[in-house]
Amino acid sequence: MKTVREGALADVILAALQKPHLQPVNCLVSDLVYCGKAADVETVVVDGRIVVEDRRAVHCDLPALFAGAAAAVRRIEGR
Repeated sequence: MKTVREGALADVILAALQKPHLQPVNCLVSDLVYCGKAADVETVVVDGRIVVEDRRAVHCDLPALFAGAAAAVRRIEGR
């Protein structure tokens, strides 16, 4: 059985619902699936660990990630 309780590991998203494209709420799950946007996600918890907070990746070195992606593109393109 899946539970959300103190001490349990969890994968959870917190989304801002007070947005024009999510109103009026008819069926919350359907509204999020069909009308929700990535920018609506404010917090993400994976295995009980916050990985996104205030729409920012918490444990990610973005400059290093971007540099690695650029290097991969150069390798693929043979430059």
